[in-house]
Amino acid sequence: LPQRRSGIFAGALVGTGAGGNIFVKSDRLTIQAGATISASNFASQNQVSPGQGAAGNIDIQANTIRLNNGRINASTVTGGRGNIEVRSRTLTLLNQSLIST
Repeated sequence: LPQRRSGIFAGALVGTGAGGNIFVKSDRLTIQAGATISASNFASQNQVSPGQGAAGNIDIQANTIRLNNGRINASTVTGGRGNIEVRSRTLTLLNQSLIST
C-alpha cells in the first residue's frame, strides 16, 4: 500500500500566493503515529510544484501537548514566514518526535 500522510497541512503551492496559517487551540493535543502539523511552500509529495509565496505560520495553544512519533514543521523554500509558536503548560516529545522550522 502507498504511504499516506495524516495531519493538518497548509501549503503555498504553484504560483506566488502565500500559504495559510494553522491555528490550534485545545485543552489537550496529541500528535502520534507519524501524524504531522505542517505549513510550507515545498512540493507536495513531488506531485505539485512548490510555491513562490510565503509559507504559513503555525500557532498552537493547549494545556498539554504530547507528540509520540509526531511532527510539527514549518518550512520554506522562498518567501519567508514559516514560524511556529507553541504555548503549553506541558510539552512532551517521545519516540523521534520533532518540532522544527
